[in-house]
Amino acid sequence: MKDELDSYFREIDKKLFTLSKKGRAACLKEHRGNVDAFLKEHPDAAFQDVEAFFGSAEGIAESFLHAERYPQAEKKLHMNSRCTHVLLAVIVAVGLVIALIAAASFVDQWQFRHGYTKESPVLTSAPDHSDEAIAIY
Repeated sequence: MKDELDSYFREIDKKLFTLSKKGRAACLKEHRGNVDAFLKEHPDAAFQDVEAFFGSAEGIAESFLHAERYPQAEKKLHMNSRCTHVLLAVIVAVGLVIALIAAASFVDQWQFRHGYTKESPVLTSAPDHSDEAIAIY
């Protein structure tokens, strides 16, 4: 039964990964004390009895995480979610900027290929002040 209890407490410890080492140690110490008290009252209890009385490792870890004594875990999980949303928004914004630049480039190239550009005459010498030169401009 000792091996089963050690495995049970290791599993609880793994589920409490969002807490600091000190917070995890406090939770485990408290729960070990409760389990030891239960085993003193019921010396012939098996591991299944302990798990049935206290609940699964997941349930114990969840109750510690949601307890008012450990609000930093909830805050840490919320912060990770917030960072993910900000990062996603930045990626979407950069994608939109790239898409707009690509669309503007495509329109410019399409107009050039289909004759929508205005060509200006290239003069090799300075224009004279005749009526023909003025008509060009």
